[in-house]
Amino acid sequence: MDTLHRIRTLLAGARRRAAPLVLAAALVPALRAQLPPCEPDLGLQGPGLSSLYVCGGLATGQIFYVQLLNAVSFTPALLVAGLSNSPTPFKGGLLAPVPVSFVQVLVTDAAGEFLVGNLPGGGGPVTIYLQCATADGGQPHGVSLSNAVQMQLLP
Repeated sequence: MDTLHRIRTLLAGARRRAAPLVLAAALVPALRAQLPPCEPDLGLQGPGLSSLYVCGGLATGQIFYVQLLNAVSFTPALLVAGLSNSPTPFKGGLLAPVPVSFVQVLVTDAAGEFLVGNLPGGGGPVTIYLQCATADGGQPHGVSLSNAVQMQLLP
């Protein structure tokens, strides 16, 4: 009798814990349908754990955004862009957009993020490679590198 009671108690607890997961699994397809598409992640992340995203419409008349997540709070960030993907050793990692065509200096917020939004698409077809370097005293060379992203601007 005691074992049967324990099993029933465990099952009731499992049902209570599983209900939110079942609801979340049911909502994921609807949420994904509402999110803008993101550009391909080329990897090459590290040292560090920051992640770079380029999402939205890259054609004329559309808008997109560039977002960095999981960096150090309130730290300088260099958003580096180039027209070629030539991974080159840099500060203990690999920098993809070499030679560098464009650098934008930004600063992360309290959450270790930045968001550059409402950027107009169009001007293509051209492929641009992006990566972000941030100051990070916890890394051997003092720099974290995000993943590289391949951005395809469309006409």
